Amino acid sequence: MKITTVIQARMGSNRLPGKVLYPLGKEHKPVLQHLIERIKRAKTVDDILIVTTDEPEDNILEVFTKRMGCKCWRGKKEFVLDNILNACIYHKVQAIVDVTADCPLIDPKHIDVMVKKFKNFPAFTYVSNVINRSYPRGFDIQIYSPTTLLIASNEITNYVHKTHSGWNIMIREDHRKQFSFIYGKDYQDWRLCIDEEADYQLMRIIFDHFKNNKFSAGDVIKFLEKNLHLLEINKRVQQKVPGKE
Repeated sequence: MKITTVIQARMGSNRLPGKVLYPLGKEHKPVLQHLIERIKRAKTVDDILIVTTDEPEDNILEVFTKRMGCKCWRGKKEFVLDNILNACIYHKVQAIVDVTADCPLIDPKHIDVMVKKFKNFPAFTYVSNVINRSYPRGFDIQIYSPTTLLIASNEITNYVHKTHSGWNIMIREDHRKQFSFIYGKDYQDWRLCIDEEADYQLMRIIFDHFKNNKFSAGDVIKFLEKNLHLLEINKRVQQKVPGKE
């Protein structure tokens, strides 16, 4: 089974434009580069595919993607789900590891554990750590097949839902076919993704603390548990709810 990590990325964020190329860490690597480098350490991933828009502002992402040795697909910004489906058909993707470019802390070991669960238990058509959330926001991983996404797409009645992908599977599919990857403690109130300037400020502190980007999710959690005051930086940032933006 060909496993492809699909990264949703665009420069036109409403709240923090260009955030996916903001610098992080002592080497000032872009957010997206950190994410790609971390995903490349996952042993179960065969390819990385960046899905972005055909807007002129995302030309830079296509160039950057190719420089990083990844594949790229571009489509209409309003139809994220269709873009992912078309990209997967073109590149003959068999299984999707769905992540977003504003989550540079994705742990490759989490990907490996979840992919193995997906491959070894065919009864699970959707595997993620967001069904029963216990991980901080920013560690989100969803795994499913293009066929499963197509079925969800055919059931959509509100076009707004086309701006999301795996979320449509989670809310529609029989939960007996879903596997939830959970953490030992509940950290669902922690925000470790980048939506606003406050999120970026916290992320800068995290990456500056570590010498490189080879740290694990567990390392991040241990660091923040010893420095809980840092979570106040972006505590007031509101999480968007899919379909209600």
